[in-house]
Amino acid sequence: MKSLVFMLCLWGGVTAGGMWYFVYRYALPAAPPSRVERLNSREVLTDTRGKAIPLSGSASITLLDFTSSECGCSQFVKSDVERLAQKYTERGVHVVHILEDESSGGATGEFVSDAHGVIAKRFGVGATPGAVVIRGDGEVVYAGAYNRARFCDDVDSAYADQAIDAALRGKKPSVRRTPFFGCAVPRA
Repeated sequence: MKSLVFMLCLWGGVTAGGMWYFVYRYALPAAPPSRVERLNSREVLTDTRGKAIPLSGSASITLLDFTSSECGCSQFVKSDVERLAQKYTERGVHVVHILEDESSGGATGEFVSDAHGVIAKRFGVGATPGAVVIRGDGEVVYAGAYNRARFCDDVDSAYADQAIDAALRGKKPSVRRTPFFGCAVPRA
């Protein structure tokens, strides 16, 4: 009887631990949203090939996609990020993937390495996946999660999509900040 109770307790502990590791830990917000409102007039990132990428001072809108190949949550939104890139690139939106690791990111856009989380810290990004939308004049119009739903299938909470659309129309999005959910970003 004691061995049965022990086995049931062990099974319950392993099940609860597995649920936490694979599901529930990603449901907690990782850090408060960014409070960066406006960028310096000449803020620039350097991509993985050494090319300068201006974040402000241009006429276009920039989507910073914070991602990691080791984060399951980033993999869930990868196809949605590609859909956004295809939808908005022809309308002048510049997609920049900020890579936490040496992954290849998406197929569309430019890639910037941020292995130590310096860029993520600058924008207050606490977890991947995360989106930051910047207008050409340097105003950060959105910072947070791509969507409230895990697979980006909730149209009403497609925050990044709505922010890009509003910025293209010259308006402010209805939601400007949301918490970041997913895998914690390393800090320098």
